[in-house]
This record gives sequence, structure tokens and C-alpha cells, in this order.
Amino acid sequence: MTLDLIGFLLGALDEDEHQAVQQQIDADPSLKEKLDRLEQQLRTLESYRHCEPPAQLSVDTLSYVFDYVDNQAPRPASVVSQPARRKKNWSRWDLIVTSTLLVGVALLIIPGVANSRYQAELRECQFNLQEIGQGLLGYSMVHNGYYPAVPDNANLGVAGYFPPVLLESGFLDRPGLVFCPSEVVPEEWRSGGVPNSKEVMEATGEELKQLQMRMGGSYGFNVGYVIDGKYHRIRNLGRPFFAIAADQPHPVGPDLSSNNHGGRGQNVLFEDGHVQFIVSPSIREHIFQSNRGRVEPGQSLNDSVILRSEVRVYPVSE
Repeated sequence: MTLDLIGFLLGALDEDEHQAVQQQIDADPSLKEKLDRLEQQLRTLESYRHCEPPAQLSVDTLSYVFDYVDNQAPRPASVVSQPARRKKNWSRWDLIVTSTLLVGVALLIIPGVANSRYQAELRECQFNLQEIGQGLLGYSMVHNGYYPAVPDNANLGVAGYFPPVLLESGFLDRPGLVFCPSEVVPEEWRSGGVPNSKEVMEATGEELKQLQMRMGGSYGFNVGYVIDGKYHRIRNLGRPFFAIAADQPHPVGPDLSSNNHGGRGQNVLFEDGHVQFIVSPSIREHIFQSNRGRVEPGQSLNDSVILRSEVRVYPVSE
């Protein structure tokens, strides 16, 4: 059952096995306590779940196990020469060898499970962005080809304005699409969902700051561009090179790389609807900064800049 609980926590079980373990947990409070303890113990490894396993890990692990066994002192001759008899308990030797083998097996299995989880989360994130892209496309089709315009408003005038508008107008069907499964955040933050426009309008102080950060969920958005101090919303031209949303950039750092996928890259949604996983630093710098190297709306028609949810947009003057 311990292995089942670990697989349950890592999402490594198939649907039937997952349901079976869930039913046993619901029926047995002691299993729930055990699951909570395991989750607490595994939480310290959370920051390493997207790390690549070392090359030839399986070969090195097996070599270590066999070398360890070979180097152990042999049993005393008196023990060997005694007539064989059934043992009631495991010897210290048995425990050492078995524990070593179990560690070796764990080193072989856990990286594979973690990598499978990473790939699954990466695909789910791509699906989320594609759904957001469909929502923006639908919005543009009924608004003369334009995406939403960020209003000239102290509370709503931030880059995270798009998700609340799409949800409230029915172009996105659920708030969960705005949260990347790989983003490491407190569960209460994720479960809070996307605030609606009314909540943001009525908020003040620290509450307002928190709501503005949560408006965009786990993603950043291209909200438009500014020419001669005048803000312009984006017209949908179906450009395959023009980024309109992505895993949100990090608030600090030399290239603003997203942390959503362990810092290994970010999914980017382009205006033609395709999603691409990007690892090139030069491309990251381009989509997270304007042509003049600043965290701000674009400075021309084709200057696409992905901004964090809480970033202020230039005052609307249209």
C-alpha cells in the first residue's frame, strides 16, 4: 500500500488504480494520516521534480548496488557450515542487501515517474494556452477583429485584464484554464480562481494588489502597444510570429524566464493559434521585453510583449 500511496501522490497510477486507492483512503482514516505524512516528506523534493536525471543513472545505480554487495564481509564460517534451517526473522545481512536494492530501484523509477509527470503537465499547459487562444479568437470575431482593450482604470488597467473579460463574456468556459499545472504556488492561491471585474473594482490596498496578480492566473498576456503615448489594442492578424500569451515571466532575473516549468523554458501562444515550447534565451528576452529592452507594452504594431498580470498598462486615450 505504501507504494500505491506514493504512486497516488505522484500521479503515477492509472485511473482505475487511482480510484481504488482513493476509496481505501476514504474508508480508512489511518491511511489518510499516512498519506498526509508521505506528502509532507515528499514536499521537500518539490523544487527538484523537473530536474533532468543524470546520464546513465540506471547503469551507475546497478553498478553501485552490485559493488556494495560484493564488498560486504562474508558470513562467518560457523554460520555457513551450520545445517540449513528455516529462519523466523531476517538477518542483518538480508536487511542491508534488500534496503540497498530498494534504494537502487527507487533511483531508477522515480526519475522516470517525475519526467512523465513533467511531460503531462507541459501538455496540459499547452492545452490551456490553446483554449485561451480560441477564446481570444472568438472575442475578436465579434469585436471587429480586435482583442480586448485594457481600460484606463486604476484597478482594472493591468495586463491580467484579458482572463476576467473572456470568462465573463463566455469565451472561456472555466477559470482552471488560466492556471498552469506546473506552477509552484500555495493551493489556496490556485483555488481562489480568477477574480471578476466587480471584485477588482471594489478592492483597495493589499487586497487589490493580490487580486491584480491573480487576474492573469499563471500566464502573461500581450495587451497591446503604445505609439506617441497613445495605447492601441491588438487587431487579430493571424501572425505566426506574434506572441499573445505565455507562461508568465519571472518578476526578476536577467532574461525574465518563466518559473512555471522549472525554469527549463516556457510555452508561448502565437496569434495563429499554435503553441510552442521555447528555451532560447534570445527569444525569451524578445517576448518579455519591448524593442527598447523594457518591461512595458510593445512600442510598435509588431512588437509583441508578454507582461505579468499585475504590470500596469499605459493610460488608455482612445
